[in-house]
Amino acid sequence: MMTNKEMNQAIKKELKEAGYSAKDFRVSVKDAGYETSIHIYIKNAAVRKSEIEKLLRHWEEIDRDQRTYEILAGGNTFLFIDYEYGVLEDAAADLIQISEKVLANPEKYSGRKIADNGKKTAHITQYDKYSWTLCEVEKGASGIYEYRPTYWIRSAKDLAVAMWRFKNIGTIYA
Repeated sequence: MMTNKEMNQAIKKELKEAGYSAKDFRVSVKDAGYETSIHIYIKNAAVRKSEIEKLLRHWEEIDRDQRTYEILAGGNTFLFIDYEYGVLEDAAADLIQISEKVLANPEKYSGRKIADNGKKTAHITQYDKYSWTLCEVEKGASGIYEYRPTYWIRSAKDLAVAMWRFKNIGTIYA
């Protein structure tokens, strides 16, 4: 059984060995009653949350009832991974004005492609008065476009973040 400090150091070491910088993350390991809580805060918008979840998922240990699948109390280790507050918004700040223009003109942009990076396109559709959907369509090896799940947009900030990811990471998804 590792102490919280040892677990913190081991996670940081694992992230470093995977090629990430210590400046990209803040790691916090704390006791929460009879449980342990691991919080990973991503400080670099270019780091994909899904990659960190795949890398560190083995740290999470949750005991469940076999019949009801309820979480059993005591001895669990919970893993929470999220971006540091404001990191994505700061990175996407330059795209806010463009995003506001797109959302203010549904007749011009709804149901249309708004971005293309050669391999993928991003299409936006107005869902209702306050919500939009953004989907990423990937051109498969066969030349047929493959649809990916929908990304919900509720503000210009949401659209700006998704477009920043598409431009800099190649996908709208974290």
